[in-house]
Amino acid sequence: MSLIASLIDKIAGYRTIAVLFVLFLVFGLYIMPSFQKAISELAGKKVSIIDLQSGLHPEDIYEMIEDYGAEGRRLYRWVEMSADIIYPIIYTMFFSVILYFLYEKLGVVFPFSRLYFFPFLMMFADYVENVFIIFMLSLYPVKLMALAYLCSAASVVKWISLAINLLLIVYGVAMLFVQKLVKR
Repeated sequence: MSLIASLIDKIAGYRTIAVLFVLFLVFGLYIMPSFQKAISELAGKKVSIIDLQSGLHPEDIYEMIEDYGAEGRRLYRWVEMSADIIYPIIYTMFFSVILYFLYEKLGVVFPFSRLYFFPFLMMFADYVENVFIIFMLSLYPVKLMALAYLCSAASVVKWISLAINLLLIVYGVAMLFVQKLVKR
């Protein structure tokens, strides 16, 4: 068993899911939105961050980067190199543990095995997106459209992976209920 599989096997349980869920909510509902608010304040207007968008055209990405202003770009770059390194680890472990728990420990049947590795694709795509964002923020006002296209592509992969992860969880929970109903 791989190191990751071994770790997930050791920690998979209700308590771990609860702790990761709380961390997921703290980052998703408090920490990351507070950074977005701070970037908006530095920009002098409400702005969105690139990470929360999907499939943006490169011109739109650079328009957003311009809107942040110098201080907003500096803060956004710092967020990408700090909090947005930690958050993907948290949500990847959260989704991986849930998938492992559903499909490996509770025995929900699915045509593919080791589904708990799938969230790592989302994390990888997020990190790739973050690297491109950091480069674009750092190089601005120089505009390298290739970076923006690659960033947009990584973003699409990240959001599609999220959707698939959520569908796998919904499917697993639904099948768990079906299995319990059949046993009655």
